[in-house]
Amino acid sequence: MTRSLCICRGGEKELGRMSCIICLRASIPTEDSIHFKPCQHLICVECGNNLFKRNIYNNKSLQCPSLKCKSKLDLIKDESKIIQSIGKVEYEKIVFFKLYPSRVIHCFKCDKKFINPINNMNLNVSCDHCKQSICTNCISIPHPGTSCQNNQLSMKSENEKKTNEIVKSIKRCPGLNCGILVEKISGCQHVVCLKCSTQLYV
Repeated sequence: MTRSLCICRGGEKELGRMSCIICLRASIPTEDSIHFKPCQHLICVECGNNLFKRNIYNNKSLQCPSLKCKSKLDLIKDESKIIQSIGKVEYEKIVFFKLYPSRVIHCFKCDKKFINPINNMNLNVSCDHCKQSICTNCISIPHPGTSCQNNQLSMKSENEKKTNEIVKSIKRCPGLNCGILVEKISGCQHVVCLKCSTQLYV
């Protein structure tokens, strides 16, 4: 008995079954898979779990993983399968992130995103991932008793001071045919170039 087989954009399709474009596991029942539209690419529930949890707060978390494909999941139509894949709590985070982007805070310490639980842009919150305390108004270290504007000016001044100190500690080696940058890390002003052994003062 011969079997009918066709190749479609979603992978291998046979009697209503297709292959996952991530793990390439073939013949996945449609009820155990997640489809992206309009491309119709497919991933299995297990791969969906890993994909969504890895990029839970990233705009690409609902985007098709196929190379150069920009199709996305339908949050409403695929709700049950997404919940089956990553759980209701993680699904609600994705929906919340899409509907209320202003409530999402990007932590400057761990570079991850989390939801502001109080929806008040003048209070301090702690990052869900690294527990760093953050001022939700200017997204920096809390600064009690100082306005965000003055805090930003103070931080800018400190950064400029550090930059100037670094510039002062660096000189170009005057050695013949050398000219590399030499930095004094600690100690006195006397420095020896590691390349040509020229002695200079920084």
